[in-house]
Amino acid sequence: MIEYLPWDEVPGRPLQEGFFESPRFPGSDSTFRLRVLRLRGRSELAPPIVFLAGGPGETAENALAFQPFWDAMDAAAEVGDVLVLDQRGQGGSEPTLPRAPMEWPTDLLVNPMVAMAALRDHAAASRRLWEPDIDPRTLTAWHSAHDLVALADALGEPQIDLWGYSYGTHLTMAALRIAPQRFRRVVLCGFEGPDQTLKRPRHIQTQLERLDALFPHLLVDMQAVHEALEDAPLTLLDGTRLGAFGLRWMVGSWVGLANRFEAMPGLYRSLLAEDLGPATKAAEGFRKLLQRRPATFWLNDAASSVSEGRLREIRDEAPQCLLRDAFNFPFPEIGAAWGQVALPDAFRAQLSFAGPTLCFTGGRDGFTPGANVLEAGAGFSDLSHRDLPGLAHDQLLTWDGAGEAVRDWRRS
Repeated sequence: MIEYLPWDEVPGRPLQEGFFESPRFPGSDSTFRLRVLRLRGRSELAPPIVFLAGGPGETAENALAFQPFWDAMDAAAEVGDVLVLDQRGQGGSEPTLPRAPMEWPTDLLVNPMVAMAALRDHAAASRRLWEPDIDPRTLTAWHSAHDLVALADALGEPQIDLWGYSYGTHLTMAALRIAPQRFRRVVLCGFEGPDQTLKRPRHIQTQLERLDALFPHLLVDMQAVHEALEDAPLTLLDGTRLGAFGLRWMVGSWVGLANRFEAMPGLYRSLLAEDLGPATKAAEGFRKLLQRRPATFWLNDAASSVSEGRLREIRDEAPQCLLRDAFNFPFPEIGAAWGQVALPDAFRAQLSFAGPTLCFTGGRDGFTPGANVLEAGAGFSDLSHRDLPGLAHDQLLTWDGAGEAVRDWRRS
């Protein structure tokens, strides 16, 4: 059983901290020590529900500090414990995976080969900082899925509920594949199926068309700027350069986030007006994002990888789409630099699950759109899908009644 102690690192959150051991890989005598934070339930009408944050690489602490997540968890705790797991390799769980500083070549945002070389150097330098007995191949969604079975065992529960957000939905599905009998009910915020780690360019293009309806002339401006940068990359105010590849790569990281939507038309208008201030600031922020990404981001997505069929779809669709396939860069190629190996094809195969599943998707979510459910949700025989018009990827628990909906779902 897990022993809990008070934990007050996030002000105003009455939480407890506990730890359990999980084999590094199935059948191993060597274990990782994983941390779980508990919001104690106000009743025992439902078994514990485990919240799985996204990223990959988001920590339990960061998830709990985000007010909409906390409000929803607090409502859900009315019927039983809410547990937030620090997945292996992040937060207070083992292994510890420090990152090396990343070098920023002048042409990082111009030439994909230059960018790939910088990212590979970063991976190699980071791996040298790890403890010598860390095998990067144990840092995958498949291994983390086994941690959820170990957690249920440590809780003494024959079944627990799962609540995934973004990448957390992908991890949830991995758990449903390996041990469906251990999970009673499932909540999915977003939908990243087993073979949806790499995004389809036409889905990203559809998202841009939605944004063009909000910000008229956006698509025309994007096309004009990309064409100009293909011919003549710009030197930004800090001396770095920006080309069409880098702009597509950067903007691809914005297409699901509500707080970036309004910045997109302004960025393109400023570039058309030869005002380099907004682009310089945006490029600096993007480089910081790359530096902040934890090792588990690269390792998990590289392991989940992509099927040959989906990769063909991506490559066929990319030339007709404004952002090409820059959103997916540098996957799947970057995995080798991190010492990661793609999971077998069976991991990405169609998933079947008979348990009750509640799914929220956002009408303005460019990362895990409702189209993902249509593509990969057929194997969920008891799926309740609620599409939320107007909500972006980071807003799937911000609507009135979100926590109560999860609460009622657990109780039914």
